[in-house]
Amino acid sequence: MDRMRSDEVATDGSAAWLTVRRTSAEDIKERELYVSLDGTRLGILKYGDSATIPVPPGHHELRVHNTLSRKKAEFDAAAGQHIRFTVAG
Repeated sequence: MDRMRSDEVATDGSAAWLTVRRTSAEDIKERELYVSLDGTRLGILKYGDSATIPVPPGHHELRVHNTLSRKKAEFDAAAGQHIRFTVAG
């Protein structure tokens, strides 16, 4: 599996942006975190990683797991909006 990385996007303002960071000092820095959005795997985050990707406007579900623990967050994104999550293992 690839580590999570940013993709190229249109710059016309029609997309929203999602940033997922794994930079919390409370992270135990063990196990990789597997990230998916709306059922599509985005990649893997190791401690210190951060990625920003474009997302279409609308309702989304972010899921993160480390094979033992699973978390999900639902959010709405508007065109041009930047949504940010900090995740920890």
